[in-house]
Amino acid sequence: MPSQESLGPSLPLCIFSSRYLTNIIDITHPSMDSSPSPPSKAVNKVRAILPTCLSKTTSTIAHLNRLLSTTSHLDTTLLTTTYTLHLLHSLLLKSPRLAVTRLTTSLAPHAALIDEIRDQLRLWELLGIYSWGASTYLTPPKDGFVKAITWGQVGACAIYQALENGAYLSGRGILGWDKKQVAKAWVWSGRAWMVHVALELVRLGYEFSQFKSADTGKVDRKSETIGEKGVLELRDEKVEARRWERWRTELGVNAASPPITVHYSLVNGPLGAGTVGALGVVVGWLTFGKAWRECA
Repeated sequence: MPSQESLGPSLPLCIFSSRYLTNIIDITHPSMDSSPSPPSKAVNKVRAILPTCLSKTTSTIAHLNRLLSTTSHLDTTLLTTTYTLHLLHSLLLKSPRLAVTRLTTSLAPHAALIDEIRDQLRLWELLGIYSWGASTYLTPPKDGFVKAITWGQVGACAIYQALENGAYLSGRGILGWDKKQVAKAWVWSGRAWMVHVALELVRLGYEFSQFKSADTGKVDRKSETIGEKGVLELRDEKVEARRWERWRTELGVNAASPPITVHYSLVNGPLGAGTVGALGVVVGWLTFGKAWRECA
């Protein structure tokens, strides 16, 4: 039988009294008989806004998925991204402390990778240009001036894309052009792109004059028919607003593009990387905004 010392010190008999046992229960389980405390205000606030946040996040992701599901909108997104990276890289290089950071050194490779992805996506663009030409031939614009501009743009884009594809594939060893031919193809593809942009600016100028003439005639007809039937069957104001919004967006894109096209049309372009990036950001964000609205 173990001794008293091995069992530890003896306890007084009063420890087993009901009063003492009640005190032990109260100390070890203070909340046994009490109800759980209500959630805090912060928890309630999170619970209230969580469904809305999830709904908005799901909607945004679905919108982005629609944007990236088409080749043209995907190229617009990549264009915006790559020119933004080029601009950031140029700005960060101006700071001696930031120029050597991992972020700065990684921007140029990321931009180059996106540029190559865009080159690969455009390998199939000749099919779209062919469809554009076929559509123009089968259903030509009624306006002779617009028709001439359209055919000029189809031809310029076909030359641009054929030369770009040849230069890219030769640079990857798939076609047999030498380095001199590849460099020449890149320059002439840039010049064909410059022709397309120039014709687009001409088209926008002509469209502006047509819109202004239509608006002037609209005001004249309104003043002549007040009091007859009340309202003429004119184009809805929302349609008019969207028409001018589209025109201004296209003007902004094509106004920022000429310096870039000139830069790539020369063997040693005159613009710095920062200037090209800044102009490209203007083009990118204007076209991206348009593409985002189209996918709504």
